[in-house]
Amino acid sequence: MKKLLFCIIFSQFANAQAPAGYYNSANGLSGASLKTALSNISYKWASRQRLQRTLDSLQNNRH
Repeated sequence: MKKLLFCIIFSQFANAQAPAGYYNSANGLSGASLKTALSNISYKWASRQRLQRTLDSLQNNRH
């Protein structure tokens, strides 16, 4: 049963795609410029995740 549940959950992540335009800032770049652009994209994603966790925490503490 655990293996089946794992397979179902994993298959959902395997089909995930980045939103349209997500990597636009990295298009046509190479070398250090590409590395910087991807780093900035990653930083934005991590910042959004932290913000979402903070907002969730604040919402949960209101009840």
